[in-house]
Amino acid sequence: MDFDFWQDAVDNLAKDKRDKMRKLLLKYGDSLNEDEIDEADWFDYQSAKAYEQEVRQEMSVGQMWEQVSGAVGDLYRNYLDMKRDRTKFADDYFHCKANFEAAQRGKYGAITAKYLGDTKEAFDYFKNRVYNGLSPVEAYADYLHDKDVNLQGRHQAQTGLYKNSKDACRYHRVRGINEKY
Repeated sequence: MDFDFWQDAVDNLAKDKRDKMRKLLLKYGDSLNEDEIDEADWFDYQSAKAYEQEVRQEMSVGQMWEQVSGAVGDLYRNYLDMKRDRTKFADDYFHCKANFEAAQRGKYGAITAKYLGDTKEAFDYFKNRVYNGLSPVEAYADYLHDKDVNLQGRHQAQTGLYKNSKDACRYHRVRGINEKY
């Protein structure tokens, strides 16, 4: 793929203008008023004015933390539900469901679900090799399968086609899973 110098210049210009707007909002606060800006800052404000709304809508640290901690809770709750349910071959359903719920929280929920899911599956690969006696091929196949199911759950949340995780992951549901899950 060729590098697009023009697109890179446009992207850098937009980034520069967003950075200027962030600095102005930090300096003048939320009550940024064109008439009360210093003369030197006034020119920066005029050049970056188009990005004011976008910058104001960026996530706060608190909102990001809410998504991350909520995603961790979703993953853990579904893990406990899976252990409580004790239905054989139900792990795909709970993997999908947990990733759907975490990703539905937003961008940082999906990132958290991916990171924690990938880490768990890497750990499970070694557990399957050392403790469960699986061959490298079998352990790797299980690793890829679980990662794919996790991805399906996150993808289902991003499509917006499903209102809840139970509907989104119904094709992974096996006979015997308690109805409350």
